[in-house]
Amino acid sequence: MATNVEFLNAIRSVATQSYQDRIPVATQNNLKQVTQAIMEYPTNKNEFIDVLTNKVAQTKFMQKVYKNPYRFFKKGTLPYGDSIESVFIDLIKGKSFKENFGGSEVSSLIGSEKVDNVKVEYYTENIRNKYKLTIKDIELRKAFTSPNGLQDLINKMMVAPLNSAEYDEFLVTKKLLGTVKMAEVVIDGYDALEEDKQAKKLTKVIKEYVDDMGFLSNKYNSQGVMTFSKPEEIVIFVTPKTKANIDVELLATAFNMEKAEVSGRLILIDEFLMQVLAQSGETAGNTVGDTVVDKNTLAIVADESLIQMYDTLNETESFRNPDQLLTNTFLHHWAIAYGCGFANALKIRKVATPTE
Repeated sequence: MATNVEFLNAIRSVATQSYQDRIPVATQNNLKQVTQAIMEYPTNKNEFIDVLTNKVAQTKFMQKVYKNPYRFFKKGTLPYGDSIESVFIDLIKGKSFKENFGGSEVSSLIGSEKVDNVKVEYYTENIRNKYKLTIKDIELRKAFTSPNGLQDLINKMMVAPLNSAEYDEFLVTKKLLGTVKMAEVVIDGYDALEEDKQAKKLTKVIKEYVDDMGFLSNKYNSQGVMTFSKPEEIVIFVTPKTKANIDVELLATAFNMEKAEVSGRLILIDEFLMQVLAQSGETAGNTVGDTVVDKNTLAIVADESLIQMYDTLNETESFRNPDQLLTNTFLHHWAIAYGCGFANALKIRKVATPTE
């Protein structure tokens, strides 16, 4: 746990030169003087709060807050702009040695070939979220009076917005998994099987398609391009109940990995979603936005590139309210999130029962 002295010096190290000139290095002996220098001068206090929330707090506490379990889908930060052009170069059809392109030797040599193997998808910024936190002067003063008060304050003030941003990313990813187009396979009679036979059947089906995705094919992506996925590029989404039934040892043969390593390719999801098909303005089931809970999907076998997320803006800004002696800080998180039509994905389902 970081002490107030550690916090103060961490803030000073990334603050402006003018702040460093006004605020000395903190020690246990001069802590009171440093606190007074910060709190009694608005310029010092404003920069202290700004650096605390915008730089130090996020750096020191990101490891302590909730993490979106699907962060592996994040591809980083878009360096500029708010849109992405995704291009896939598909296979081209070859000819035998004696055949000519364009029908003649001349056209084969100097004519242009029609380009129809390039496919493009466009995506624009579709997430613009903001989160607000308030730091009151009286709370900040109290934080200076206990050895770990600044950390306790930031835990209280920063965890909620950071957790919220991470959880919103999780919800976006989960929703995309439920709405992106993908191939489907149905296991007939799954519910009628005994539990051990269910486990064996499901594992064999997953293994079959993990192996099959290793071949060049256009069967498992919505754009119909010829592509493949190596086992180490594949993840399998399962609910906790389904994961308990997976025969990991059998599945390990498909991934060519040790049993313990395969567990890392099994990604837990609390529930699967599916897109709502509006009928007479109403939908049946447990509604979540424009999706409903999908009780019949057993697993999703997908390439790691299926869902892609790029941050376009991730920063905080503060606004001083002198009337109430507080500072409001706004955390902005903007991003592009989409399902890639060039990536392999397969939904493994069971036949719906009448009650479902």
